[in-house]
Amino acid sequence: MNTFKFILSKTVHLILERAKMLLESLTPTELEVYNCVINGNSYAEIAEVLHIQMVTVKTHMNSILKKLEFKNRYQLLAEVIKELKNEIDDLESKLAEV
Repeated sequence: MNTFKFILSKTVHLILERAKMLLESLTPTELEVYNCVINGNSYAEIAEVLHIQMVTVKTHMNSILKKLEFKNRYQLLAEVIKELKNEIDDLESKLAEV
């Protein structure tokens, strides 16, 4: 069991490090656009909030998708939802152990 926990811990650490590296590859504006997208904002809403043109939002989004290796924003959102579900499942199992 200790070996399993160690391997799991190392795997989670590596996944988090990769995610951190990918997000660090984004420019500050790309990171703002990314955060807006994962919060469910439309391109028009993002343009209004960030005071930029919608075509600029689309340009940033295309750059984000390329850097994070997603085909479209729906695939990106699906991955975010999957990760959140996994985190919730992990928390539930830890709470069940207590």
